[in-house]
Amino acid sequence: MVRRRCGRGAAAAFALLWGIAVAAPRAFAAPPLQAPRTPGAPAATQGQAPPPQAAPAAPPATPAELPPTIAVPDIASRAEELSTFLRAVDAGLAPSAQLEAIEEDIPDLRDRDAEQLADLDRTLEQGPQLHVVETLLRSWTSTRNKIASQTTPC
Repeated sequence: MVRRRCGRGAAAAFALLWGIAVAAPRAFAAPPLQAPRTPGAPAATQGQAPPPQAAPAAPPATPAELPPTIAVPDIASRAEELSTFLRAVDAGLAPSAQLEAIEEDIPDLRDRDAEQLADLDRTLEQGPQLHVVETLLRSWTSTRNKIASQTTPC
């Protein structure tokens, strides 16, 4: 194995980077240095800005409230309550008759829309007259209205 020797410049650069890496966290954590002031002399006459006011200390973060504990004898009854609640939620999520009717119509609507889209592409390639474009517009509007009539906002 061939080992390369670093020149003095590389060693110095490494030492400098290492020193910065070690000293930087300490430098940023330390309070800023301030020049000594002459007692009674205003800061403006010394060419320095007045010292910054210390920000009020933030109140310590309070941990998020923990959920109430359940006593061991109550675990079985709480589990039964949860099971009952989940069954009620599941029953509320059962598909309605309206949703089932829409799902049944989807394949037919998809096929009809695909055919209409293909017809539209062919017609537009031929440079149609205005009345043909209006007919196509009415067809697409009819499809949109049919879909809109089957759905109601939640």
